[in-house]
Amino acid sequence: MSIDQSGFAKIARAKRLAESTHLGQKRFDGSPYITHVKGVATQVSLIPDVTWEMICAAWLHDVVEDHNVSVDKIEQYFGLRVRELVVALTRDEGETYEAFIDRIVDDEQAAQIKICDITNNLSTLPLPSSENYKRNLSSRYIKALARLYAV
Repeated sequence: MSIDQSGFAKIARAKRLAESTHLGQKRFDGSPYITHVKGVATQVSLIPDVTWEMICAAWLHDVVEDHNVSVDKIEQYFGLRVRELVVALTRDEGETYEAFIDRIVDDEQAAQIKICDITNNLSTLPLPSSENYKRNLSSRYIKALARLYAV
Protein backbone atom coordinates (compact mmCIF):
# COMPACT_ATOMS: atom_id res chain seq x y z
CA MET A 1 0.00 0.00 0.00
CA SER A 2 1.50 3.29 -1.11
CA ILE A 3 -0.59 6.11 0.32
CA ASP A 4 0.86 9.56 0.88
CA GLN A 5 0.22 11.94 3.80
CA SER A 6 -2.61 13.68 1.95
CA GLY A 7 -4.32 10.32 1.40
CA PHE A 8 -3.95 9.39 5.07
CA ALA A 9 -5.43 12.76 6.06
CA LYS A 10 -8.45 12.12 3.84
CA ILE A 11 -8.89 8.62 5.29
CA ALA A 12 -8.85 10.13 8.80
CA ARG A 13 -11.45 12.70 7.70
CA ALA A 14 -13.65 9.96 6.18
CA LYS A 15 -13.41 8.00 9.42
CA ARG A 16 -14.45 11.04 11.46
CA LEU A 17 -17.38 11.75 9.11
CA ALA A 18 -18.54 8.12 9.31
CA GLU A 19 -18.23 8.10 13.11
CA SER A 20 -20.22 11.33 13.51
CA THR A 21 -22.82 10.33 10.91
CA HIS A 22 -23.43 6.86 12.38
CA LEU A 23 -23.28 8.10 16.01
CA GLY A 24 -26.06 6.43 17.97
CA GLN A 25 -27.01 4.08 15.13
CA LYS A 26 -27.22 0.44 16.22
CA ARG A 27 -26.86 -2.87 14.43
CA PHE A 28 -29.40 -5.68 14.71
CA ASP A 29 -27.61 -7.00 17.80
CA GLY A 30 -27.49 -3.63 19.56
CA SER A 31 -23.81 -2.99 18.88
CA PRO A 32 -22.73 0.38 17.45
CA TYR A 33 -23.22 0.46 13.66
CA ILE A 34 -19.76 1.97 13.23
CA THR A 35 -18.24 -1.43 14.10
CA HIS A 36 -19.55 -2.73 10.75
CA VAL A 37 -18.17 0.26 8.85
CA LYS A 38 -14.80 -0.07 10.61
CA GLY A 39 -14.72 -3.78 9.76
CA VAL A 40 -15.35 -3.06 6.08
CA ALA A 41 -12.69 -0.31 6.00
CA THR A 42 -10.21 -2.64 7.70
CA GLN A 43 -10.85 -5.41 5.16
CA VAL A 44 -10.55 -2.96 2.27
CA SER A 45 -7.23 -1.68 3.60
CA LEU A 46 -5.81 -5.21 3.19
CA ILE A 47 -6.56 -5.35 -0.56
CA PRO A 48 -3.36 -5.38 -2.63
CA ASP A 49 -2.94 -2.07 -4.49
CA VAL A 50 -5.63 -0.43 -2.36
CA THR A 51 -6.01 3.31 -2.84
CA TRP A 52 -6.87 5.93 -0.24
CA GLU A 53 -10.04 6.57 -2.25
CA MET A 54 -11.14 2.96 -1.71
CA ILE A 55 -10.56 3.19 2.04
CA CYS A 56 -12.47 6.48 2.22
CA ALA A 57 -15.35 4.95 0.26
CA ALA A 58 -15.36 1.97 2.64
CA TRP A 59 -15.74 4.32 5.60
CA LEU A 60 -18.47 6.25 3.76
CA HIS A 61 -20.30 3.41 1.99
CA ASP A 62 -23.52 3.78 4.03
CA VAL A 63 -23.66 7.52 4.78
CA VAL A 64 -25.69 8.51 1.71
CA GLU A 65 -28.20 5.65 1.88
CA ASP A 66 -28.63 5.63 5.66
CA HIS A 67 -28.24 9.33 6.52
CA ASN A 68 -28.73 11.41 3.38
CA VAL A 69 -25.22 12.86 3.35
CA SER A 70 -25.00 14.49 -0.06
CA VAL A 71 -22.70 13.11 -2.72
CA ASP A 72 -21.76 16.73 -3.47
CA LYS A 73 -20.40 17.03 0.08
CA ILE A 74 -18.46 13.80 -0.38
CA GLU A 75 -16.94 15.11 -3.60
CA GLN A 76 -16.12 18.44 -1.99
CA TYR A 77 -14.26 16.78 0.90
CA PHE A 78 -12.78 13.71 -0.82
CA GLY A 79 -12.80 14.24 -4.59
CA LEU A 80 -14.58 12.83 -7.60
CA ARG A 81 -13.29 9.24 -7.34
CA VAL A 82 -14.58 8.79 -3.77
CA ARG A 83 -17.92 10.23 -4.89
CA GLU A 84 -18.06 7.74 -7.78
CA LEU A 85 -17.32 4.82 -5.47
CA VAL A 86 -19.88 5.88 -2.86
CA VAL A 87 -22.51 6.40 -5.57
CA ALA A 88 -21.77 2.92 -6.93
CA LEU A 89 -22.13 1.48 -3.41
CA THR A 90 -25.42 3.29 -2.71
CA ARG A 91 -28.57 1.45 -3.65
CA ASP A 92 -30.99 3.69 -5.54
CA GLU A 93 -34.55 4.02 -4.34
CA GLY A 94 -36.67 1.34 -6.00
CA GLU A 95 -33.61 -0.50 -7.32
CA THR A 96 -33.67 -4.27 -6.89
CA TYR A 97 -30.77 -5.81 -5.04
CA GLU A 98 -29.80 -7.75 -8.18
CA ALA A 99 -29.75 -4.58 -10.32
CA PHE A 100 -27.71 -2.86 -7.62
CA ILE A 101 -25.09 -5.64 -7.67
CA ASP A 102 -25.04 -5.65 -11.48
CA ARG A 103 -24.33 -1.91 -11.42
CA ILE A 104 -21.47 -2.34 -8.95
CA VAL A 105 -19.84 -4.95 -11.18
CA ASP A 106 -19.09 -2.17 -13.68
CA ASP A 107 -16.51 -0.71 -11.27
CA GLU A 108 -13.80 -3.12 -10.10
CA GLN A 109 -12.87 -1.06 -7.03
CA ALA A 110 -16.50 -0.70 -5.97
CA ALA A 111 -16.92 -4.45 -6.44
CA GLN A 112 -13.94 -5.10 -4.16
CA ILE A 113 -15.42 -2.83 -1.48
CA LYS A 114 -18.84 -4.48 -1.79
CA ILE A 115 -17.26 -7.92 -1.38
CA CYS A 116 -15.76 -6.69 1.91
CA ASP A 117 -19.14 -5.25 2.94
CA ILE A 118 -20.98 -8.50 2.23
CA THR A 119 -18.38 -10.72 3.89
CA ASN A 120 -18.49 -8.52 6.98
CA ASN A 121 -22.29 -8.79 7.02
CA LEU A 122 -22.13 -12.56 6.59
CA SER A 123 -19.67 -12.88 9.46
CA THR A 124 -22.05 -11.04 11.78
CA LEU A 125 -25.43 -12.45 10.73
CA PRO A 126 -27.98 -12.31 13.53
CA LEU A 127 -29.55 -15.33 15.07
CA PRO A 128 -33.02 -14.46 13.80
CA SER A 129 -36.24 -15.82 15.11
CA SER A 130 -36.82 -17.26 11.66
CA GLU A 131 -34.29 -19.70 10.23
CA ASN A 132 -35.91 -18.97 6.83
CA TYR A 133 -34.89 -15.29 7.16
CA LYS A 134 -31.26 -16.21 7.76
CA ARG A 135 -31.28 -18.68 4.85
CA ASN A 136 -32.78 -16.10 2.47
CA LEU A 137 -30.34 -13.38 3.50
CA SER A 138 -27.35 -15.72 3.23
CA SER A 139 -28.54 -16.89 -0.17
CA ARG A 140 -28.87 -13.32 -1.41
CA TYR A 141 -25.37 -12.45 -0.19
CA ILE A 142 -23.84 -15.60 -1.65
CA LYS A 143 -25.42 -14.92 -5.05
CA ALA A 144 -24.12 -11.35 -4.91
CA LEU A 145 -20.61 -12.55 -4.03
CA ALA A 146 -20.64 -14.98 -6.96
CA ARG A 147 -21.59 -12.12 -9.29
CA LEU A 148 -18.97 -9.76 -7.82
CA TYR A 149 -16.18 -12.34 -7.90
CA ALA A 150 -16.93 -12.91 -11.58
CA VAL A 151 -15.47 -9.45 -12.31
